Amino acid sequence: MQRLESNLPDDGSVRAMVVTERQFENMKILVGTKTLQELKVPTGQVLMF
Repeated sequence: MQRLESNLPDDGSVRAMVVTERQFENMKILVGTKTLQELKVPTGQVLMF
């Protein structure tokens, strides 16, 4: 979060949402399918970019 806060733009709006790993694991895909990269990562492992 500090990295984000130290690189904020001068104008506009930036929002961040913090979720637990469990909340992330329980996320449902409403439209589309998992990406190839998501399919390669074992369940329970979080991958963020």
